[in-house]
Amino acid sequence: MRVVLSGILSAALILAGLWSLVLSMGKTVTLVVDGQPRDVFTSAFTVGGLLKSENISLGERDLISPDVSHWIKNGSVIVLEKSHQIFVQADGKSYNFMSAEKFPANLLSQAGVLLYPGDRLVVDGQAMLPDQKLGLGSAHSILIRRAMPLYITDMDKPVNVIYSAAATHGQALWEAGITIFPVDQIQPALDTPLTDSLHSVIVRSQEVMIKTQTGEVKIRVGAVSVGEALGQAGLAPQGLDYSQPSLDSALPPDGKIRLVRVN
Repeated sequence: MRVVLSGILSAALILAGLWSLVLSMGKTVTLVVDGQPRDVFTSAFTVGGLLKSENISLGERDLISPDVSHWIKNGSVIVLEKSHQIFVQADGKSYNFMSAEKFPANLLSQAGVLLYPGDRLVVDGQAMLPDQKLGLGSAHSILIRRAMPLYITDMDKPVNVIYSAAATHGQALWEAGITIFPVDQIQPALDTPLTDSLHSVIVRSQEVMIKTQTGEVKIRVGAVSVGEALGQAGLAPQGLDYSQPSLDSALPPDGKIRLVRVN
């Protein structure tokens, strides 16, 4: 009887020792997948063993740090960047590949596509800078709008050339800080798609100050004569009304016009 009890006690001690050994082999590590961290308790010895225990398979283009053969210990941090489907459109060509890179500049480098000053990136339908990190998703599209020259003739100023990747003529002018007033005359129309070597011609309106017996009116007009300016301001002369300068005179350089109503 004593022999049996001694055997049972010995077996229990052995099992307890084995269980203590198992517990001592366990460790808590931080696993970061695509920027999302979580703590994992594991008895795996290597990074590869940890991934296997978590049912995580590695793709050909996935990035893992440290390497799968690296031994892990309590408190280790393992970072996994899963690869994604990347679609790039540039210069009439398309590129389709898998990559774990998260920055457009690096992805374009992998595709062998160069960026030039003024070019614009549209990533997943949104404007993005080359050094901005991509959002979550299994696939991403990158469209490159190349900067194109826009020639601007603004009244008697020398022809100005700007380079823009804007979608329209008006957007290119706005981004370049060129103000267009509603009564300015401009060709082609502001909503014209921006194409290579587009020529913008701007005929500026002029601000005038019209003085009448009842007060002063300041307004921008796209007129060439005093009479046209008064008409655009809703102050067209009636009957014996007259103006200084006269109605058929060109707009004065200082923009000052006096309208006299005759009753």
